[in-house]
Amino acid sequence: MSNKTCNKCGKLFPLEQFYCNSLMADGHVNVCKACCREKKARYYQQNAERLKRRARERREADPELDRQRQAASYQRHRKKRLAANKAYRQRPEVRDRLRAKKQAYYEANKHKLLEACKAYRDSSDGQKVMRRAHAKEKVKHADKIVARYYLANALRDGKINKPDRCEKCGRESSIQGHHYNGYDLAHSLDVLWLCPECHVAEHRQVARLAI
Repeated sequence: MSNKTCNKCGKLFPLEQFYCNSLMADGHVNVCKACCREKKARYYQQNAERLKRRARERREADPELDRQRQAASYQRHRKKRLAANKAYRQRPEVRDRLRAKKQAYYEANKHKLLEACKAYRDSSDGQKVMRRAHAKEKVKHADKIVARYYLANALRDGKINKPDRCEKCGRESSIQGHHYNGYDLAHSLDVLWLCPECHVAEHRQVARLAI
């Protein structure tokens, strides 16, 4: 039997829409998952304070056992949770909110974060990580690296000039070349000269369009 009728809502569903139960003749309970979830949610709403108190008392009675239970639960449902979290973060409204929150935190702690990054880069562990990252970068983004070399050589030989101001916002800053036509050799010198903030914004815009 591949289908079953829910005793609660009376609808016909495939067997995978019913929780497993080895005591039942077909190995599944007689109420569909949606009705089970609805019943569980209704029960929690009616008994929220008592359930929260019991859970808090259990955690306080044996914290180590509670941590073990949480770790075991996470391992059982790890793939499902990671997929759900990824899908949640990819929602446009959630992605924009998280990005704004991250940007606000960066602006509020910019000096401290930059100092921490510099200290880590100068450490022995940081140097090892950077060497591994650069090796992976050369393999994964070989076209980008070649285009950047061509651009750097053209600047060195005086074939093109690098302005002092961002071509988008006009701010005087540390100017970077943005390859707006891609990284093919034919377009290696097709760049917009942007400040770091505008350069990051351009790449974010390209990433949004690609979704």
